[in-house]
Amino acid sequence: MPSPPTPAPHPHLVQIFHRADTAQKGHLTRRDLKVALTGLLGCKPSKWELNHLLSVLPSHGGGDDPHSRGGDDVRITMEEWLTLAGHKTAFRPLALASTTDTSTVRHAFRAADGGCRGYITLGDFAALVRRVAGGAVPRGVVEEAYACVAREGRVGWREFEGMMRRRV
Repeated sequence: MPSPPTPAPHPHLVQIFHRADTAQKGHLTRRDLKVALTGLLGCKPSKWELNHLLSVLPSHGGGDDPHSRGGDDVRITMEEWLTLAGHKTAFRPLALASTTDTSTVRHAFRAADGGCRGYITLGDFAALVRRVAGGAVPRGVVEEAYACVAREGRVGWREFEGMMRRRV
C-alpha cells in the first residue's frame, strides 16, 4: 500500500527560512535561526530556548554534539526548519515564556500609539518592534506581519491584540 502523500510545506515557513538565510547559504546558522524564530513567534528566543528547540531535531540533540552546547556551527536545512516549525510541542516553553496578559498587550499598544489615535501605523509598529527586539527582526518580516492585519493602513486594538496572541 503506498504511503500517504507528504503535505506541502506552508509557504509562510518557507518565506521565513529564505528571509533568515540572508547569505543564501541554503541553511540557517544559529544567528539565522534566532531571526527565523523571531519572525515566526514574534519574540526573540533565549539561549536556553534555542538549545531546547535544537534538541527536538535528531541531528542536533544531546550527547557530544556541539549544537547542544550552544556551538556557532549550527546548520539547519530547510527540511529541518520545516520539522522544527511544525513541531508544536517544541514551542511550548516559548509560548509559556512569551504569554502575555491583556494589560501587557494593551500597554504595548498604547506605547506604540503615542498620538492616542486608537490605531498604529506601520511606522509605529516598526518602532515598537525595534524597541522590543532590537535589530533581530528584518524590516520585511515587520512589514509582512503588519500587512496581514492592517486595514486601510491602520491596525486598531483588536487587530493588534490578535496579532500579538497569534500562536504557531
